[in-house]
Parts: sequence; structure tokens; C-alpha cells
Amino acid sequence: MTDDAIRELFGQVPYFVDQKIEKYVPLDGIAQQFVATSYWSDQASVNLGDVCGTMHPDYGGMTWRGFLSKGRRMAGNLGAFRRNPGYYTDAEASRLPSMHFLRRDGKTFVGEDGNHRTCIGKCHLYSTGHAYIHRVCLAENVVDWLFYDLFLRLSVVKGASWRIAAHREGVRREDGPGWNRDFYETRIHISDCARQTQWSWDRMQLAEHLPELEYISMKQAQKGWFRRMFS
Repeated sequence: MTDDAIRELFGQVPYFVDQKIEKYVPLDGIAQQFVATSYWSDQASVNLGDVCGTMHPDYGGMTWRGFLSKGRRMAGNLGAFRRNPGYYTDAEASRLPSMHFLRRDGKTFVGEDGNHRTCIGKCHLYSTGHAYIHRVCLAENVVDWLFYDLFLRLSVVKGASWRIAAHREGVRREDGPGWNRDFYETRIHISDCARQTQWSWDRMQLAEHLPELEYISMKQAQKGWFRRMFS
């Protein structure tokens, strides 16, 4: 879409129109065990200017400008925008179908629905000086990446007879009308098959013991190197 066409729609050309829409990468099975809190609301307010990407495989990698031109249902959504631009600024407007957003590590992505409206609203709200769209669905995960990194380091230096696994359990929930927040605790479960022993560590315990395990692993590697050198 040309600059003139964008100006005709929104009054100006937003600075981000040529930025690429980021692709949302789901957490892998291990990382999911390190989600510390998860939040959900169907009455949330989201800053559309802060939306950087999407989970839709066809739209990630396009620019916002390209999506304005080539989105499969963009023509119909632009027609609806021309008829009712207040849809994006009216705090009480009904969002049907619902617009879904995902937030992780400070980044916001379009979720199951709302890609076309997000692109239009992102440009429109920027041009009108607004930021937030209201009464939308938002799911947010906070991942304990430090704990996850400690687990990966442990997997490198663990004993040959060890079996390790991360396991997350819910510890409490806070909720109200249209929202909930869950809190989790992750522990590392370790089984030493050679000694027939088992134990588990939380993040602080793993951080305490890991340097010693890494030191032992380094010394064992050095011994193996010397054996190969002089054999």
C-alpha cells in the first residue's frame, strides 16, 4: 500500500509501517515447566502500538504495510473501519468476534483472532493520539528464564547415571470477574539410578549446588584429556 493510500485512510504514515511483523514462537515443552505466573482476561486493555507480532503463520514476516495490502480479509475490515472508526476508540464497544492477544517477555502478539483489526487499529490509534483498545482478551505468561538457564546448565554436567526432569505445580490462584492469575512453583527432580536415590531442588537450591557440579565436571574433563594425551 502506498504512502498516499495510507494517508487517505489514517491521516499520516506511521513510522512502523515498514517494520516486519514478528513471528510468535511457542514455548517448548521444557520451558513451559518454568512459567512462574499466567494471567488471562477477557476484559483487558491492550496498547496496539506495542503489538509487535502474531502467532498466525501466514502473516509473521510481512510488514504492516504489506499486510494492509495483502491481508486475506483486509478489504472487508477496512470497509468496516471507514464506516465506524469509533470501533477502535470506544471503550464500551463490543469486540465480536473477540480480539485475542498474547504477551510474553514484554512483547505482545496477536493470538487466535484479530490480526486484521490489530493492523488497522495500530495505524488508526497512532494517528489519532490514542494507544489502547479495550475489552479484548489477553493471556500473559511470565517465564523464570534464570531457573530455565540453570536447568540447561545442569543437563550438561549431570552425572552419567542421573535422570533429571523439571515439574511445575500450581500453588495458588487469584481471580475476579473476567480475569484470573495463576502462580506456579517449579522443582527439579533428580534420580541417581546407580545409587538408587532421589531428591529435588528449587531454584535457590539448584543455584547453590550447580557451581560445585560444574567444577567437578570440569575436573573430570581435564583428567580425561590428560589420559588421552599420555596414553
